[in-house]
Amino acid sequence: MATLQNIRSKGPLLVIVIGLALFAFIAGDAWKVLQPHQSHDVGEVNGETLSAQDYQNMVEEYTEVIKFSSGMSSLNDEQTNQVKDEVWRSYVNNKLIESPKSFKVACTVMTQIIAAVASNQYGGQSVNISHLGKYLRKSAEKYRRHYTEMLAANNSPEMIDKLVNDRVKSELKDGVQTMQYQINTLMTTNGQSPFVTLFMYIEDGYEYETEVAMIIEEILKQRLEGIKNEKGIYVTPAFPKLIYVLDENNCLNGGKYDYITRLAVQCSAKRMYPDYISAKMYAEKLYFLCCFLHIFSAYFVTIWQNKIS
Repeated sequence: MATLQNIRSKGPLLVIVIGLALFAFIAGDAWKVLQPHQSHDVGEVNGETLSAQDYQNMVEEYTEVIKFSSGMSSLNDEQTNQVKDEVWRSYVNNKLIESPKSFKVACTVMTQIIAAVASNQYGGQSVNISHLGKYLRKSAEKYRRHYTEMLAANNSPEMIDKLVNDRVKSELKDGVQTMQYQINTLMTTNGQSPFVTLFMYIEDGYEYETEVAMIIEEILKQRLEGIKNEKGIYVTPAFPKLIYVLDENNCLNGGKYDYITRLAVQCSAKRMYPDYISAKMYAEKLYFLCCFLHIFSAYFVTIWQNKIS
């Protein structure tokens, strides 16, 4: 009884203590909710950190690709975890593996990527040729360093320029030929050749504009020539499909790349490709600010015709 009486006498104090404890508990949770989320790094590779937000963005992008290619509306927990692991592995590999030092190596790597992607999906894929521009420049810079050192005593800039240009043209031809033959001789795990489209756009002001123009010209020359079959006859290769973008600089109205467009027209007359799109009309009709890479060339042509009509 004495103990019970003692508790009753201190009842108001106990109510205050319990009330303060409840308030602290609720206030703590509220503070966590209202406080801005602290950014955390997922990991670090070669001194470069990957933030949680960037990692989540990559996971979401890759998830959308998987859903699109497989026709699924959502992924289960196991598939989501696999996507997260794959995104992290890809990030690590991209940071650890050094970028190609020459154009020909870059072409080989590109076809390997095409094969890997094609083996894990049904449908097509597209490659923007402009990504190869910097590797052609790397090759030119490598040859220039080599010949500058070798011919230092002669001090002949004209001779160096000629030798560099000859080597770059030779590597350009070999690289495009490697790309074309590998794509047409690949067989994926799906039992088919990769459905590949090359997107050819010479963008004014692009850092590697000159190199991109050279690559596109060589692609068109080799497509115009064709590929030899088993009987030694030049035939039209099935892949890659080609899409050539017309802009102010190559629309046969005095542009500096009109000569490439004329070559493209000759190629289309003989080999059916490339298909053509207008950067200007594409932006105006479809309300985009620039010319974007489209996934399927055949699907694109159908949609484009419907938009025009």
